[in-house]
Amino acid sequence: MAKAPRKTAEFIDTAGNETDTVNPNVVTLDKPIKRDGQTIDKVTLIEPNAGTLRGVSLAAVAQSEVDALIKVLPRMTYPALTAQELTAMNLPDMLSLAAKVIGFLSPASAE
Repeated sequence: MAKAPRKTAEFIDTAGNETDTVNPNVVTLDKPIKRDGQTIDKVTLIEPNAGTLRGVSLAAVAQSEVDALIKVLPRMTYPALTAQELTAMNLPDMLSLAAKVIGFLSPASAE
């Protein structure tokens, strides 16, 4: 019997391909976001490159300064969250996203 397709964020890699493993970069939101009649309850964070972080201080991102996060998260979330959605986000969800962002800044040798 064939498996039903799983078109949820945790089973889609950054290239849009389905995967069989759970993506560790998925954050399940405590308070889902409503957008155009849809509900966003999971957000995948995409590993940033230098361009993703342009215009913000690395120190500000590493310290989870909200202004810096609101600037970079729309560039590194799938679905792409807007600055307005991030500004209205509850604190536990913002902290969960910030933790993933900080994880990307840590060198692989530190893991």
